[in-house]
Amino acid sequence: MDRDLALEALVQAVPYVGSSIATLYFGNKSKKQFQRLTEFYKELCKDLEEVKSSLSPISEHSEDELIILIEEIHEKIENERIESKKRLYKNLYKKSLIHPVKTENFNERKYFVDIISTLSEPHFKILSFLFNKRNKIPIGDIIFKGIDNSLIKGFIQQLENYGLIILEINNIQGFSNSNSISINKNALITNLGEKFHYFCLID
Repeated sequence: MDRDLALEALVQAVPYVGSSIATLYFGNKSKKQFQRLTEFYKELCKDLEEVKSSLSPISEHSEDELIILIEEIHEKIENERIESKKRLYKNLYKKSLIHPVKTENFNERKYFVDIISTLSEPHFKILSFLFNKRNKIPIGDIIFKGIDNSLIKGFIQQLENYGLIILEINNIQGFSNSNSISINKNALITNLGEKFHYFCLID
């Protein structure tokens, strides 16, 4: 909040138009953030009503870690424009109230918040695809309509970087008419990837 006030003061200092721009931008920003949070909590309350018998007592949570996690999700929602990502944050919030936030799992839950904000819909599609297959899948067999194969390979590499999948060499092919080789890999969802899928991708 202090940073917003400092930034607003700097914008207001812009000669001639600063005050008008600050009023237009920060007024609109505040309204949109409030609207996003209002819609988010309305939907969350509706979902929690359906699973209220499964919710853990607050006493089972590590209070500090739970508060920090909620604040992290809260801040992400304020600025998130993509509806599908809001759904993932809501799922994580809900599942974290069902499965208590503890000191030993806090970093993992916090990591999931960061992953949602960083990755995109194609990443989540690939992860769900691998989760449903539950087997090693050749990268070349992971195809989605409307997404270039080169992009898919890039998304897969990023998922491995985040520890959500693992890539294993399937075979190496050499070409007799050149010095080039082709390394074919299989993709497999990791235990961390399965947890992310459960906490974030499943409603």
